[in-house]
This record gives sequence, C-alpha cells and structure tokens, in this order.
Amino acid sequence: MQEIKDLGEVPALEIIERFWPNQQQPITATPTAEMKDGKLHLACATEGASIGYKLPKDEVAGVGWRVYTKPIEVDAPVKIIAHRIGYKPSEILNFSGGN
Repeated sequence: MQEIKDLGEVPALEIIERFWPNQQQPITATPTAEMKDGKLHLACATEGASIGYKLPKDEVAGVGWRVYTKPIEVDAPVKIIAHRIGYKPSEILNFSGGN
C-alpha cells in the first residue's frame, strides 16, 4: 500500500479534506476561446481539465458535448464547457465571435 500510495486505510473525511480543503469542491476555470487563422482555439487554465463544445445542430435530445482535441472550424455560435474530474464543471461560455 505504501509503495503505490494507496489511501484505502485513510478515513474518507480525511481524503476529502486533502482534495477539497474545508470541504469546498473546486470549480473548473471557465474556458477561453479565440479565433486564429480561421479556426476556433480553446483553452482552460485548470490543469488536467477536458473541454467540450456544442454546435447549434447538437442542441437536440440525446446529443452530448463534443470533446475538443484540436482547433475547429465554426460558422455558428458555440457553447463551450470545461471539466476536471473531482471539480465542479466550469460555467458555460457562449462564443459567437468571428475572425
């Protein structure tokens, strides 16, 4: 257990305190968006966060967030969110900027 730093014998409240001081769950930073060279570039200041986005055509039942992996070409408003495991999701950023 020591070799792999397993926390199995640590009480749950102590583990929560380690990850969330004062039992306050951190919030993922709101992502940033910038048009560059005709493509939308997204970033998030929270280390380890994933970024998701939705196009207007995604706003139907059963369609979730697309995972951002590289700059995207867009010609319509985009909803953007970031989330790191263990953190609360960021606020949704509504981006409608052009070039």
